[in-house]
Amino acid sequence: MKAHSGESPFYLRFGITVITIAILAAVLHLGRGILVPIFFSILLSTLLLPVVRYLQQRRLGKVLSITITLCIAMLLLSFIVYFLSTQIGNFLDDIPTLDKRFRSLLWEAQKWVRDHLNIGVKAQTEYIEETTDQMNTPAVLNRTFLSITGVISYIVFLPIYTFLILYHKDMIRKFLIAMFKDGNRDKVQEVLTQSQQMSQQFITGLLIEFCIVFVLNSTGFLLLGIKYPIFLGLVAALLNIVPYIG
Repeated sequence: MKAHSGESPFYLRFGITVITIAILAAVLHLGRGILVPIFFSILLSTLLLPVVRYLQQRRLGKVLSITITLCIAMLLLSFIVYFLSTQIGNFLDDIPTLDKRFRSLLWEAQKWVRDHLNIGVKAQTEYIEETTDQMNTPAVLNRTFLSITGVISYIVFLPIYTFLILYHKDMIRKFLIAMFKDGNRDKVQEVLTQSQQMSQQFITGLLIEFCIVFVLNSTGFLLLGIKYPIFLGLVAALLNIVPYIG
C-alpha cells in the first residue's frame, strides 16, 4: 500500500522516533546531575505552593512569601538531618557490642553451613577473605565521594531551583500554553491544573503515609524494648518512601 501524498514513509518515521528516544535518553543520562535536582525542586515547589499562596493572600509579597516558606522547609529538613546524625552517633557507640553479637551470629551460621552443607569453617573463612580482597577499594571510595558531592549539590541547588520555579511559575505556565495551537490552549490549561492538583494530592498522601509508618514503627519498637525506637522508626519511614520518590 502506498503512503499518502505528503506523508513520510513508515521506516523514516520509525527511524526518527528511535533516534529521538535515544537522544532524549542520552540527554537524561548525561544531564542527570542537573535534571534530577530540578525534578526534586518541581516536587518540592508543588508541595510548598499552597503555603506560598496563603502567605501571599496575607499581603506579604511574592519574594517574602517564597523565602519564608523555603526557610521553614529547609529548617524542617535540617532538623531531620540533625536528628539522624545525632542518633547515628549514639548508634556507633554501640558498635563494639554489635560487633561481638555479629561475630557470635556468624559463628553460628558457619557451624550450620558446616553441619548441613559439609563446608568446613576454614574454607568458609578463606572464601570470605578472598571476596573481601577482591573488592575494589578505590572504586568504592570514588563512588562514596561522588555520593557526598551529589548530596552537597542537592543541598545547594535544591532551594535555588525551588525558589526560581515558585517565582516564575506563572511565566512557565504561560510558556507551556503558548507552545500549543490556539485550539488546544484550553485543554493544556486544564491538563496543567489537573496535574498540579494530582501532584499535590500525591505528595500530601506520601507525607501522611510517612507519618503513619513512623508512628507505628516507633511505637512497636518502643513496646518491644528495642533501643533507638525513634531513630529506627524514622529510618524505616524514610526507606518506605524511597520507591515512590524513585
